[in-house]
Amino acid sequence: MQESNDEKLFPLVKTLLEYAEGTSSLGEPPDMVSAQLVSAHELVKRVATEVAAETHGAYFGASKIRYAHYFAAGMAFLAPNSAVLDVGNAPGHVGIGFSLMGHHVRGLNLNSNWRSTYPSPEWFERFNVVEADIESVKLPFDDESFDAILFTEVLEHVGIRHPLDIISDMRRTLKPGGVLIFSTPNVCNISNVYALLKGKNIFWAPEIFYGSLDRHNREYTPEEVDALMTKSGLSPIATWGLNDFSNWRGDGATFANEFTTKYGTSNPLCKNTIAGVYRRQ
Repeated sequence: MQESNDEKLFPLVKTLLEYAEGTSSLGEPPDMVSAQLVSAHELVKRVATEVAAETHGAYFGASKIRYAHYFAAGMAFLAPNSAVLDVGNAPGHVGIGFSLMGHHVRGLNLNSNWRSTYPSPEWFERFNVVEADIESVKLPFDDESFDAILFTEVLEHVGIRHPLDIISDMRRTLKPGGVLIFSTPNVCNISNVYALLKGKNIFWAPEIFYGSLDRHNREYTPEEVDALMTKSGLSPIATWGLNDFSNWRGDGATFANEFTTKYGTSNPLCKNTIAGVYRRQ
């Protein structure tokens, strides 16, 4: 069978990744998280029963791996009946999982436009959602209010206020010993390498970037994430990489999946998502 043009890029990309080996510490999930992943995937199935497939199925399906890692981190690091703030709570999938674990989840969304995205009005009410623009105001919660904060797939949407200020304010609302469970796309991934090799832009097309609330204003490297968390006063418990379908760049997703199938995902550039758990001392 004749090689495709993309397959001809495999040796070049493999060489580039070997050159980059050691430039990032993004590794596998810690043992405490890995040990909970089977149970976490079962919880994802329970959450799926709460999600209306006709309106949420595609996004939910593309995010199940990430969700399982968040739930596994919660199982590993949270005490029972924890008070949890879910930043960017809509459409509620992650918050539902933590609620089903028995935690008390409070939702925070940018504005009222997100109310219609929940699987049901009952879940919106259950989260007692607060609506506030965290790029304009401080978090509307008292100091040391929460045992945990979920800050997942939100950092990349921040475009005006310095994220260091936002994360520092999150630290303020965490109880001593509380944790931040986090994820964001890894800008250093092979779907972006592929895009550049093919002469494509790694940023979103102008017609869907400007004016869209879903756009990614800036994506981060693992080292940038570590620096943000440390400077904000949070100490890393664990950071790791994972692959989720939705975080490969669209035009490079097929290439990335074929490449990682052939060569594995041990190289940090073969992981499209940065995940971590950080503690307030």
